[in-house]
Amino acid sequence: MRSPVAPRSCPPAGYEVPNDVLIRVHAAAVQTGDTQAAAGAFKLLVTTNKSGSGVVIAVGSGVKSLRVGDAVYGLAFKHGQLFPERAAPGFASDFTIVSAEFLLVKPAHLSFEEAAALAGSVLTAYQCVKRYFEITGQPPGISTLEGKTVFIPGGLSATGSVYTQIVKNVYGAKSVVSTVSTPKIDLVQQYLRGIVDKVVNYHTQNIVQEVGRGTVDFVLNTQWDLVGTFPLVNPQTGAVVSIASVPSPRTVKQDFVSGNHGNREDLERSGEWIAARKIRAVLTVVDIDDIDAVRKACTMVATGKGGISKLVIRLA
Repeated sequence: MRSPVAPRSCPPAGYEVPNDVLIRVHAAAVQTGDTQAAAGAFKLLVTTNKSGSGVVIAVGSGVKSLRVGDAVYGLAFKHGQLFPERAAPGFASDFTIVSAEFLLVKPAHLSFEEAAALAGSVLTAYQCVKRYFEITGQPPGISTLEGKTVFIPGGLSATGSVYTQIVKNVYGAKSVVSTVSTPKIDLVQQYLRGIVDKVVNYHTQNIVQEVGRGTVDFVLNTQWDLVGTFPLVNPQTGAVVSIASVPSPRTVKQDFVSGNHGNREDLERSGEWIAARKIRAVLTVVDIDDIDAVRKACTMVATGKGGISKLVIRLA
């Protein structure tokens, strides 16, 4: 399908967007925010499924980094908490248009589904860790988590399964502690063997008692119960960085991190780790033709219950 589009209020000469790439989509990731948007949490216009993968079938006149036929993955927006100046179409369609600045060439060892699952989470995790280093005053170039204990709740969530790998495999954290529900206890070893050092069953165990009050250097929060992590943090040297919620400003100075995908340097660094196999995709895949399976899987994403890590819809 071809369709002329005016990307903004402009005369006909402005219809072409020189940095855009037309992609035949193979896979699209589903985020919690996608299900929130579908439920009416945000004002229109809003697009969903903003990360995915596919094959380039056309490029704008200004695109130099990609060619027709390249397998790519990436995102269709700049910042998780700001809508773009023009609504991106998203990846959950047979074709999509994405600015080249948000795309990377897919490593050969990754499937399209795996690439879609990693597209946004690795970058946001990297920026969260950088923010921790800034908060705690680590000098640039000497940033490491060696000797540190890191608490990341929701170890088999879409974000937790990636974040735990980054703090362990990239930054060398001494101890990675996470939480899962009863049905997922055994799955941690299946998907994150050698990554998570201590697992707490939040259904049956008291997290503070199991982890230890004031024993954690870095809380990278991925869940809505942010305040519940505060007793874990070392009160003198620890820090909390959150992607999921913020406390009352009366409680603590807040810093919410949602990921700046417009930072090309960070995007490329994240891509290097993926290409080097430091982060492995943990995902659940459903086919777009099986609408019942799509609905069921999206319900798990919306409720945060029952799903395993990142949900990806296969389109091709």
